[in-house]
Amino acid sequence: MRDLPGYGDEAISVAGISIYEIYDSDGGLHIVTAYTGFLNDVGAGLAYMPYGPPMNGEIYEHLDGPWFRWAPY
Repeated sequence: MRDLPGYGDEAISVAGISIYEIYDSDGGLHIVTAYTGFLNDVGAGLAYMPYGPPMNGEIYEHLDGPWFRWAPY
């Protein structure tokens, strides 16, 4: 098994999607597929949210079932 890359490392590719980081938060799983922001230091990507997206100020666009596209703003 291969460890996930750390911040600033190269991404691993799964089904053609670059994955930089995975972490659990707000009752779901966040998969960072890109960095955005002024310094490219804010993650964005896909989120698995089985209880629905949280009301935390981030933007969640529903894709299918418990899957969402997620961005910090």
